[in-house]
Amino acid sequence: MGSALRISVVAEALGSSGGVGYMLVYCYDIGNKGGVFAWSILLVLLMIVLDEAILRPMERWSMNWMS
Repeated sequence: MGSALRISVVAEALGSSGGVGYMLVYCYDIGNKGGVFAWSILLVLLMIVLDEAILRPMERWSMNWMS
């Protein structure tokens, strides 16, 4: 799931007209260092929240189910 999120950002950067990946590349292209930094931080925070709020509880549930 985490890999899928990273791949979707790359796909947005290459073929979309919106989203975090697109904005990251757009800010880089126009030379906006602050924008690149801000979008990168947002992406990292999004991945951390996704991991802590959704993926870890699912992992704990699946491990309890298996034992």
